[in-house]
Amino acid sequence: MKINLKQLPATLKKKPYPLYLLSGDESLLIQEARDDILSATKQRGFQLRETISVETSFTWESLYYATEANSLFAEKKILDIRNPNAKFDKSIIPFLTRLTNSPNPDILLIISTGKLTAAKEKTKWYKLINALGCHIPVWP
Repeated sequence: MKINLKQLPATLKKKPYPLYLLSGDESLLIQEARDDILSATKQRGFQLRETISVETSFTWESLYYATEANSLFAEKKILDIRNPNAKFDKSIIPFLTRLTNSPNPDILLIISTGKLTAAKEKTKWYKLINALGCHIPVWP
């Protein structure tokens, strides 16, 4: 589902999505949206947060293990994935497919990226994210 930034507070009052995609070039507005999501989900028991940066050594397959691993200190956790270049390769598709087919209710993903082009919004990975979660494009 795609919503605008002004719809986020009302959306967060309902049951949270298992995945939020924040995209845009306004880093301050993205951070504020992320903080809103973190605050709302903290009240629902998501206490632990792990921040992951997508860099050259990063693989989406490694993220699969992070979604399967349980913590000793918190039942529910947030994986805060930062991908500033908005580059997604085909290896994200199996990860998102597994997540869609068997979502873990104790895991919440927040993916932050740069601005997405119209071409990227037509890709298979974007369609999987849109079906599973919520995309919030952030405009200046």
